[in-house]
Order: sequence, then C-alpha cells, then structure tokens
Amino acid sequence: MSYSSAGRGYTKPPPGSPSDKTHPLSRGLVGCWLFNEGGGSVAYNLTKLNPVANGSFNGGAAYGGAAGLHGTILDGTDDYVAMGSVFGLTAAFS
Repeated sequence: MSYSSAGRGYTKPPPGSPSDKTHPLSRGLVGCWLFNEGGGSVAYNLTKLNPVANGSFNGGAAYGGAAGLHGTILDGTDDYVAMGSVFGLTAAFS
C-alpha cells in the first residue's frame, strides 16, 4: 500500500488493490478493508489471503459521502458489513 501525497499526507490505493506483503504492518495481517470502493455492496479484503472475507453489506448499509470522499452509512440499528469467517470466530462480535 502507498500512503503519500494529496495534501493529507496519504492516499488510499485503488479499490481491490492487494496489500504490500513486504510492509511491516502487513505481517500477520488477515484482513484489511478500506471501504473506498465508492459504490456497490462489497468491501474488498486487500490481503487476498481469504477472498471469502470480502465484506458484504446488509440491512441497508451503503456507501456514501461528499464528492471525492468515500464512507459507509450505517443506521445504528440493523445495518452491518459481514466479513465472513476471516478470524475463525463462531460468535458475534463488534
């Protein structure tokens, strides 16, 4: 991943880009979701270790945000993004 330029000091990689396996922060990383796709109902897991762990929007969760910015809209009641079994957990967590 590249984090440089654009006034803020960083830029996110393009949607669906794999993570940089050589970066120290990638060691042991099993999931990385940037939520920068800007549309659709999937948040891609950039680690590519477990494509099942792509996030799936549920309950009305959606992408939204100001022009040029990406975000995720959750209503606080029943909206969520399911990440599959990336962590091997069987119980709910938040």
